[in-house]
Amino acid sequence: MAKGSKGIQKKTIKSSKTPSKLLKKTSKSTTSKIDKLDASLDLSEITLDLMNHEAAKQKKKSILDHKDLKKDHDKDVATQETQKQNEGDMMKQLEMIGFKA
Repeated sequence: MAKGSKGIQKKTIKSSKTPSKLLKKTSKSTTSKIDKLDASLDLSEITLDLMNHEAAKQKKKSILDHKDLKKDHDKDVATQETQKQNEGDMMKQLEMIGFKA
């Protein structure tokens, strides 16, 4: 007996990766990328915090330096005023005893 034809057969392409495996791979890849982005974002935030801290330290140092310079200037002005006052007092004393410059 002759075998009859089976008709048109559907040819199915079988992938070694089922949709769930593809999804897992994509998910792992995406998770890995997200983890890398999170790590780089954390590093950026830490760097920014360090830069802000350093800027605050520099500003504080600048303010303290300015205060020190102002104190030094005030001392110099006070010293000069005292010297002028002492010179004036000496001139008055010399005039009182009859010395003329």
